[in-house]
Amino acid sequence: MKKITLSVICFLIAINLLRAQYCMLPGQTAYSNLQPGITNFQLNTINRTSGNVESASSVVVATGLSTTLTAGQAYTFSISHSEDTQFFQGARNNLRVWIDFNNNFSYTDAGETVLSVDLEAPATTYTYVYTIPSTITSGTYALRATAKMSSDAGHTLPTPCNSPADPLGYHGEMEDYMVIVENPNAGQSPTSAFVLSSTVCLKSQVTASNSSTGNPSPTYSWTSIPATGVTFSPSSTSTNPVISFSNVGNFSITCKATNSVSSNSSTKVISVSACGVGLNEINSRENVTFYPNPAKEFIVLNPAINIKNVRIFDAVGRQVYNETAKDEIPLKLNISALENGIYFIELNSTDQQHTIKQLVISK
Repeated sequence: MKKITLSVICFLIAINLLRAQYCMLPGQTAYSNLQPGITNFQLNTINRTSGNVESASSVVVATGLSTTLTAGQAYTFSISHSEDTQFFQGARNNLRVWIDFNNNFSYTDAGETVLSVDLEAPATTYTYVYTIPSTITSGTYALRATAKMSSDAGHTLPTPCNSPADPLGYHGEMEDYMVIVENPNAGQSPTSAFVLSSTVCLKSQVTASNSSTGNPSPTYSWTSIPATGVTFSPSSTSTNPVISFSNVGNFSITCKATNSVSSNSSTKVISVSACGVGLNEINSRENVTFYPNPAKEFIVLNPAINIKNVRIFDAVGRQVYNETAKDEIPLKLNISALENGIYFIELNSTDQQHTIKQLVISK
């Protein structure tokens, strides 16, 4: 016994479930196996040959066949159709092909009639070229083809479900297929993703490595919380910005990726600390001195530069003190509200220089 894979079974079940939702017309006449129908249908890998009308009990033949097409590419359709040689010799046929591109179990929406030609001579083959719209998203869609006797024998134009009903009955045949459309250029929602070091030293730079995806390619917007002391270079809309930090603390860096489909954001936290050589160099500068250290209630600053403001951060980067400098030297700061621990004093000068000092509070 042949082994059928689970994927094949699932595909067949999906086809059957889809077809159960589409109209299936009963046979219309006692001689329906002799009335005109499709004798060959070709599209890409489909090449099906059959008799006139294959069943007296149903106009619609569920072939179970499918083919894979690519959006934006042109394909040749071919329909061979027969003649009613019993009662209406020479009567011409009308041909239609519909594809349910929005999968709503109806073939009557705009753009779903992909072939409409009337009064074709019977027992001939009609060939035409159709381009699958480039806007069609990847998916599986139902296709219905028909050959129906024309007004030569008093019949109305064909519709996918014979609605309104032809007063003389649907003298012809419908064949159902499935087309699997692949669209490599269809829109894809962006997924924001990037790699960033989790720790960095103050005054250092780190590059965000962007691995976001999306189609069309996304544009980017980079932000930081808190924003003060963070610079994105060359800009906050760069794909892989270089990020500089002039403050200590924890910063939430967010990359927002946006395209015509939607937007998506991802966030990483980076911890900035005054560490290594940088701290030693800063603390060795002679432009600022302060005492006492460790301190309890007050500290006195003796800057040799013009100070614009003074901020103090705790060990995890939270700002706990901020004061605009006064025109007095030395500067006396009241730190009595601060708990015991290690802190960092940031002094911003009028010429945009930054000085960091480590402070220990011990009461």
